[in-house]
Amino acid sequence: MILADGESGAQNDAEQRRRLALDLLSRLDGFQRARLSACTRLSRRVLANEAPFKESRQACCARLSESMRISEDSSDRQYLERLQRLGRGSVRQMCSEMGVTSTAVRQRLTRLESLDLVEREVVRGGRGRPHYTYRVTDAGLKQLGENYADLAVILWQELRKIADPAVRERVLSQIQEALVTRYGTVVANGTLNERLQQLQEALVDRGFDVEVDATGRVPVLRENSCPYLELAASDHAICDLEQAVFRRVLDADVTLTQCCLDGHCCCEFQATDRVA
Repeated sequence: MILADGESGAQNDAEQRRRLALDLLSRLDGFQRARLSACTRLSRRVLANEAPFKESRQACCARLSESMRISEDSSDRQYLERLQRLGRGSVRQMCSEMGVTSTAVRQRLTRLESLDLVEREVVRGGRGRPHYTYRVTDAGLKQLGENYADLAVILWQELRKIADPAVRERVLSQIQEALVTRYGTVVANGTLNERLQQLQEALVDRGFDVEVDATGRVPVLRENSCPYLELAASDHAICDLEQAVFRRVLDADVTLTQCCLDGHCCCEFQATDRVA
């Protein structure tokens, strides 16, 4: 059967999309379940060639790289946890703990040392060459302790259960005010795009994966991963709170146009200057 050029091209294009989707899925093994869900939706869009899906292959690969980075961060945590249990550990001890080669251990410890999460100390004594031992730094201990998602969910749920509406709204208002104070101090006067950039930098400093897209008609603040996913899954009001905070910090009209909870790969906030 001879296919027309257009038909053959469409089939080749569909095959390329199919292979890209399968490649994305095959490399996801071991990633966090939240990323698995997002990337599965991404792969389905590639297969279906949905009209709203405008991202190029490079954009798909960028998202995959971000997911791989998160998986790598998860491995970092495992090393930090094992090293903290040892108190101080040598490469040989870490090889035994992790069940990997000395080369792999050295590469990981070098990476963690470059991030100031691990420090090493020369041990001299006895015969033979001196060797190094490694310990978790204060910054590393802080990262290990940043595991309070369950507490945040419980506190938020209990807050929403406050029977007196006036008291509940007052507490929510105080939370909003605290967030506005935290980010508002770093956002100075300037154009809307400049204020968005300042907010983006402040959020990144706090560990958020955020970018500003000013290529369209309306600038967009894009959260590539929801910072409050578990909270938002239990109560969508957290999204309203975040939107209200961005409005006040930017002194602009801000609208949440797409959300991870609705099946999108990211959360996007469109911002426009307020009409005087």
